Amino acid sequence: MHIRIPSIRSMLTSVSTLTLLGLGGCYTRWEPLTFKDDPQSTMMPLSDLALSTDEIYWPVIWITVGIFVLVQALLTVAVFKFREKPGEPMPEQVHGNINMELGWTLLPVIILVAISFPTVTRIWAAQTAPEGEVFEIKVVGKQWWFAFEYPELGLVTANEVHLPAGRPVHLALHSGDVIHAFWIPRLGGKRDLMPGRINHIWLTADMPPEGQDSIRLEGQCAELCGDSHALMRMEAIVHTPESFDKWVAAQKQAAATPTEPLAAKGAETFLAAGCIACHSTDPSNAQAFLAPNLSHFGSRPRLAADRFENNAENLAAWLRNPQAVKPGATMPNLNLNDQQVDALVAYLSSLK
Repeated sequence: MHIRIPSIRSMLTSVSTLTLLGLGGCYTRWEPLTFKDDPQSTMMPLSDLALSTDEIYWPVIWITVGIFVLVQALLTVAVFKFREKPGEPMPEQVHGNINMELGWTLLPVIILVAISFPTVTRIWAAQTAPEGEVFEIKVVGKQWWFAFEYPELGLVTANEVHLPAGRPVHLALHSGDVIHAFWIPRLGGKRDLMPGRINHIWLTADMPPEGQDSIRLEGQCAELCGDSHALMRMEAIVHTPESFDKWVAAQKQAAATPTEPLAAKGAETFLAAGCIACHSTDPSNAQAFLAPNLSHFGSRPRLAADRFENNAENLAAWLRNPQAVKPGATMPNLNLNDQQVDALVAYLSSLK
């Protein structure tokens, strides 16, 4: 039986097409990356934990690329050099070569061991608490938002975690309902949040870029957790020490009592409509984490777990029908009329 051998031109065309398709899916931008372009890039580490992962990632990538190039080169040589040619006799059939078989078995083992050793040592190091004073933050995952408690400060925030740069931080993670995952790519250390169990992340965030007193990093839940999993987002704000102290001082201040009539009416509606049953406007109130803490809500740039810009239009849409914004959210539709919505928007926006 004659086996049809593809022509060199057709083989080169196929290889070129596959190469172009592969490159089309690669990250081909060569100018320096910026936070604006890649807010969740794992390739711009901003903590010792993320840097530790990055230092393993790139050597493994280059080793893998080298192996791929070598294998493809040998395969290409074999295809072209040893392909069947018309009139040639059947070549000698070889059924085994112990030296070659040992070589291509032992070499991958050596490579895997070389990769595994620094990987495992970094995993152990990441699970070890640093010596000395560590700043404690408790993280609670709920469907579909994050709560952050700062025991040393007596403060609580929702969907924003504030970190002092240059200071070791311990994030104690657990869930109030189903399994979630805490992940801020530039800080590294994706970890599950589980009911009845506390997981840990230790990290020290780097200083913000020169000339900035803080930097905002995006994060999200990385474990499928229900209808609005994709909408369970958060922000991490890394402060310089001076900026962090200012933030703490501002958070400990009670929100100003609304003086405008519409905002004052909103404060009454907040109580009458039952919002107070789940939400608190006291920054020190960590009770039960029933719903996001709304203290200083008007100062937050984002709302609905970092989904929307915090403005009157988006806030009104959320208050009118939370289920339309975040399906499955525990906040019910309170059937508020336009006057109540406008008043609540004015009140919540005044909480600064």
